[in-house]
Amino acid sequence: MKLRRIVLGISITLVLLGVGITVASTVPAVNGRTEILQEPNPNQHETPIQSVNGKVVAISKTDLTVEVQADGKSDPIDFVIDENTKTDGDIKPGIMATVDYQTKDNKKYATHIMPAEAKKP
Repeated sequence: MKLRRIVLGISITLVLLGVGITVASTVPAVNGRTEILQEPNPNQHETPIQSVNGKVVAISKTDLTVEVQADGKSDPIDFVIDENTKTDGDIKPGIMATVDYQTKDNKKYATHIMPAEAKKP
């Protein structure tokens, strides 16, 4: 009878220890706290929509380059044009344009391109 209790006690301890090892290997402890692992949000690296005004240097179906004046310098900014980009008016090299954009994965995605004189809706 005494041997049965010892064996049962050892079995329960091993089961509990095994569960503890399994939990510890799948959920890391950070600063003494257990953290639940979550799938990353695919939009996690998006920034809020920003806007720039500048002279259109080049435009194609997939790319836009706008030259922006800042601090007495002229800097080109490249944008990605995709199926989500809204375009108002005739956007061509040489005109001044306003570009609303969002940064994702270190690329600037144009969300709205319009001539600089146009008013936003």
